[in-house]
Amino acid sequence: MRVTANHSALVVGARRQRRELDRGEDSRRIFRRLHEELAVVPVAPRVVLDERPHDLHVAGEDRDVERFQADAAILFSDILVIPHAMGQTVGFVEGTGPRLDPIQSAQNLAALDPGQTLKKLAPVFETVRLVRAELPEDVALIGFSGAPWTVATYMIEGGSTRDFNTVKSWAIRHRQDFSIMLDLLMDSTAMYLKAQIDAGAQALQIFDTWASAVPASDFDDWVINFRCIFHQKVPCSIFNLMAGISAQATKQKAYRFSAPPDQ
Repeated sequence: MRVTANHSALVVGARRQRRELDRGEDSRRIFRRLHEELAVVPVAPRVVLDERPHDLHVAGEDRDVERFQADAAILFSDILVIPHAMGQTVGFVEGTGPRLDPIQSAQNLAALDPGQTLKKLAPVFETVRLVRAELPEDVALIGFSGAPWTVATYMIEGGSTRDFNTVKSWAIRHRQDFSIMLDLLMDSTAMYLKAQIDAGAQALQIFDTWASAVPASDFDDWVINFRCIFHQKVPCSIFNLMAGISAQATKQKAYRFSAPPDQ
């Protein structure tokens, strides 16, 4: 049988099937070695925002996959490419981080256009194709994006935040507008993920990094109910940072890892 990326340990394991493994070092030793030997030229998120070619990402990814006998490679692109694609002004300040023109009104929301997602983020999809072409056939490629709530925090706060007071206050005072915003983000993110799959990704990883900041009473509406965008025809893992406040909801909704049956 020809071994392809759909037979990689990551995809097979996500489908709850068995496969004998004979891989090298464990992940902790790998990350320790990478940290010790790190000598990578920094690439700012503006590489994507300026819509320049992405050939520079391909060689390094293929090299490390071969070096560590990895079962999968992941292609990271800054989660704020989504608001950029919809028309929000996004910039990056060295030593500070992202800066966005904050969403403050229904008028600001009306200016967002998910329909531009595929055109604006074409360089990401081309990079997926380039990386997929360079990877060994039995190594899966993982696509990536942020989840609606986490991306919304940056869009409303205008950048990074420690307390999330602005986004929570705005979302509670303008529930209808915030619901519209999450719907727009869901539409844009769904297109973005599907295009990565079409370009060659065999699995997805979604960062809902700030889900722990969501009030427990709003967790279903702002987080759980938007998991439907990840129900693509590939395995999908969700990363939440310290979202223990909603542990029961996560068990009931079973969103931590979803994978389709083998077809």
